[in-house]
Amino acid sequence: MGVLERVELRVRDHLRAKAFYTLLLGRLGHGGRGERDEWQAFWNEHAEAGDWFAFAEDSEMIPGTARVALRADRRDDVDRAAALLHAIAATNVEGPAEDVGANYYAVRCNDPDGNKLEVCCLTGPDLQPIRS
Repeated sequence: MGVLERVELRVRDHLRAKAFYTLLLGRLGHGGRGERDEWQAFWNEHAEAGDWFAFAEDSEMIPGTARVALRADRRDDVDRAAALLHAIAATNVEGPAEDVGANYYAVRCNDPDGNKLEVCCLTGPDLQPIRS
């Protein structure tokens, strides 16, 4: 079982965020969706329970410095996500690149509300969590 139940961001404009995340998360295979009023959730229908991403509208939200990393299954998925980000109003797009090491391939950006995102693919045999 994973560490997180869900990640739930705040966005200024629910409809703009819905369009952005529907395209991005759909590209990554997260086709499950639920919505209520100004709240939207996405999940991978084949993933464990609790593996989902959501956002809710808050017209006064202020983006923080935390970054949300979205998992991609393959490097090609990161490449496709990077190309898509340029077309769907992402800002500060960086990568894709192997900037952490040869087994970590990612593209980073800000969503239309300034939330920091990353789409990453972990590959290779030696990908164990770092423990202190």
